[in-house]
Amino acid sequence: LEEPVGKVADAIGESEVAPSFSLSIPLPPDVGIKDVAVVAANGARLADRVKISKAVVSTGLLSSGAQVEVGADTRIGPITSYGNVSLRDRATVGSVLAAGNVLRGSSVTINGTVTQSATLAPPINVQWNVAIPGPNLGAVSLEPDSMKDIAPGRYAGGSVKSRSTLTLHAGAYYFDDLTIEPQARLLLDDSAGPTLIYIGNSFTHRGTVASTTAGIPKLLIGLRGTGGVLIEAPFTGVVVAPKASISLQAAT
Repeated sequence: LEEPVGKVADAIGESEVAPSFSLSIPLPPDVGIKDVAVVAANGARLADRVKISKAVVSTGLLSSGAQVEVGADTRIGPITSYGNVSLRDRATVGSVLAAGNVLRGSSVTINGTVTQSATLAPPINVQWNVAIPGPNLGAVSLEPDSMKDIAPGRYAGGSVKSRSTLTLHAGAYYFDDLTIEPQARLLLDDSAGPTLIYIGNSFTHRGTVASTTAGIPKLLIGLRGTGGVLIEAPFTGVVVAPKASISLQAAT
């Protein structure tokens, strides 16, 4: 998982669409949306060998038992936790700021300061409204070794199978569910701006994300429901899922 792309963050702040539902990100007052890769409202658990280049923030309170759990052999940026922090064996992290305790396994490396029992200012919600586009244009299903190019709009389920490529453009898409299988590719024609994908239930990513400009993809995934996000392959973009869990698994 790579850091949020600045231009995507800018697009969020500038959105003026008619409201149908809202998404929000709780952030400490001194942390900007462009500085973080993961924000969790009720604690975060990062699997073994996960790599994240920027900050991890959890605003789940110490009194609720929330904590940031960092798996073995994981490499991530700085951590801010309103609860505890647990670092498993051979984890490498940036600085750690925690309202609770910082527990370390063996051979843990912290490249910065460690502050425990810190008094943290209440988080501030960064919120925006999203209109669900219509009408529903039906399901998007790509069989292996196929290609499809679709315009912004509302679709039913999305399924991109192995060795297939789904091309999206600048603008807003809405899917009920979206699955990118291993060796499948999500190709973004983002030369005119970021691609915003809003999903009703669940998002699974096992493939690749690329830009037609050969630069860093400008991508936002916004999950409305509780079905969850599963990322099992390298991913560049922003994922917002305020009502669901986000699972980051190392590529195998």
